[in-house]
Amino acid sequence: MRETAERDPTDAFEWTDLIDDESLRHRTRVATARIWLRRDPVAAEAWLEQNDPAGELRAAVGGVAPREP
Repeated sequence: MRETAERDPTDAFEWTDLIDDESLRHRTRVATARIWLRRDPVAAEAWLEQNDPAGELRAAVGGVAPREP
């Protein structure tokens, strides 16, 4: 399971959908987005643009700076 999410971060978001507790699901999605934004900001932003049309997840993530190379 972990190996799959490391190869394709979108898999991690699919796993978060399985969390019943709404608050925990939201916190996990925010943490997932922050990690992805640090690792690959271009891909993460593109995914968020298509999959977070209301911008709720992006707002929750806040101003995450990309990881330095």
